[in-house]
Amino acid sequence: MTTASCCRTPLSAPGVMPYAKTKAARRRHPKDLTSLAASRRVARQARRRRDRALKRKKRLFNQLIEFGLMPRAPTEQKALTTLDPYELRAKGPIEALHPHHFGRALFHLARKRGFRSGRKDLQTEESEKESGKIDSGIKSLRTKLVEANCKTVGQYLAELHEKREPVLARPRSDGSYPIYLARELVADEFDELWQIRKCAPTETGWPRTR
Repeated sequence: MTTASCCRTPLSAPGVMPYAKTKAARRRHPKDLTSLAASRRVARQARRRRDRALKRKKRLFNQLIEFGLMPRAPTEQKALTTLDPYELRAKGPIEALHPHHFGRALFHLARKRGFRSGRKDLQTEESEKESGKIDSGIKSLRTKLVEANCKTVGQYLAELHEKREPVLARPRSDGSYPIYLARELVADEFDELWQIRKCAPTETGWPRTR
């Protein structure tokens, strides 16, 4: 028998955990035994969502410039940032906006484009509870739109913004949402803004298709 074989501890010895199990144990949190990779996966997904959002905004901004809905000069672009996008979104369903103002409103819509539910079969019990609260907030917002006699969600949010009331989804102490923006409401507002602007006198370079 060699020296190495004499020093080797049997895996079946009392109190000895096999290497494969100890390696798996190091991959989990010692308290709740959750996977240590879960937090890294969540952070990675957040980075990917952020990167996709930044690329989407940059692509839209370049397209707005191409169609004449955004100025090309950086100084003029900076001047547009001083305009209140909620005020533009409130005026859009009533009167045709200047092309650059219309582009400013569209860019704001793209930044605040609302919630769209994902795949239901991948939801956990906790996410299902959160989805129920979101659905209630969306229904509450739809009801308030009707009560306020607003044609678009932008008009209603402009009223809240003027009153210095919250326009973003903020949970109450019980976790419920007083309002929650849905993607369908944003799409409906886009259709309304486009229809009003399309009927106005066209300028050179105005896109004929959406």
